[in-house]
Amino acid sequence: MEQESMDLFLGKERSAFAPLIHELETILQDEVKNRLISERHYQQLFHSANDAIFLLSAKKFTILRANLSAHALLGIDTMNQLDFLQFLQKEDQETFRAHLHALCLQDVQNFTFSCSIRSQKQPLIPVEISAHLFKFSEERNIYLSIRDISMQVTLQKERDYSRALLQQQSKMASMGEMVAMIAHQWRQPLNVLMLEASNLRELYRENCLHEDEFEQYIVSFQKQLEFMNQTISDFQKFFSLSKKKESFNLRALIESVCKLVEPFFVLRSNIQVRITEEQNDQQNSLFGYANELKQVFLVLIQNARDAIMQKGEHFAGEIIIHIKRCDSKWHISVEDNGGGIPPNALPHIFEPYFTTKGEHGTGIGLTIARMIIEQSFCGSLSVRNGSRGACFELILQGVEE
Repeated sequence: MEQESMDLFLGKERSAFAPLIHELETILQDEVKNRLISERHYQQLFHSANDAIFLLSAKKFTILRANLSAHALLGIDTMNQLDFLQFLQKEDQETFRAHLHALCLQDVQNFTFSCSIRSQKQPLIPVEISAHLFKFSEERNIYLSIRDISMQVTLQKERDYSRALLQQQSKMASMGEMVAMIAHQWRQPLNVLMLEASNLRELYRENCLHEDEFEQYIVSFQKQLEFMNQTISDFQKFFSLSKKKESFNLRALIESVCKLVEPFFVLRSNIQVRITEEQNDQQNSLFGYANELKQVFLVLIQNARDAIMQKGEHFAGEIIIHIKRCDSKWHISVEDNGGGIPPNALPHIFEPYFTTKGEHGTGIGLTIARMIIEQSFCGSLSVRNGSRGACFELILQGVEE
């Protein structure tokens, strides 16, 4: 009797809770359905990404999951629990490990790392890796997004080659003037050698040549020959394609370029070049591509000279180069009194193959000059018309040692 009463009571209770149970079952089914849909969307997004995606354990840096692009990148079907670092070059492994440790310690929020990765498809693939730390179910994991940058690296190499080629074309364009400069610089020592050789022969014929006089002539010959040899070395260094970083004094570098072109200025024009400094500090050295910067100043000085020479043979030309240092940057202006650049040409002056010199210009000198300043010295090169002529303004900073 008691059992029947209990069963009757429980039946009534079940009937009373039936709608609630049904509602809970419906909610649970909807939640499971939504989670399955969400999981499918996640899988679709995860595997449809163009970038290779890896989920790593924050403890051992082993691979937990990888998308289809990751498998395609490495050319491996199964990679779960593999040490991710084994796919990097040995010289990159410790640096990347240190970055991962810093990420796990939350010293950094994320980081980007460029390196080459090993693959079954090809020996090394240049990549860019973005890393983030995240928590999932109270477990910390590392999210890696890896992008193949082979195309960018190839394009950069092509740009570097084109730049070097254009730079060499710029140098070759001024080769004729350089040969004239060498000839002028050699003319005086050659005249001295010819004169002293003639004197030496006369003294020998007249039997008046003493040993001390003979030694003096030999010393003089050696000095003249050393000067000629140094002239060739200076020009040879300028025309080299050196991409060597070195420490140099900015004023000394500009003076060396002025010394290079000085004979040509004296030979064909009445032009004075003056270098001024806001503060004369010999310790103000720069670290970078000295040979490239020499080419920039050569282009600017030659352009100023060409503008001045249009004023006439007897016009008193002047080129003023002013150097000023502001914190870690150098501000240099190269100003002439040649009358300036035509206003309609000013916006196009740095465009490739644009020239105001007609058939006598190549239109690549200023293009290369700006390219060198921007890419090799993280700076800028601009131009404006001053009160007397064109004024080119450079802002540059040295690259890190």
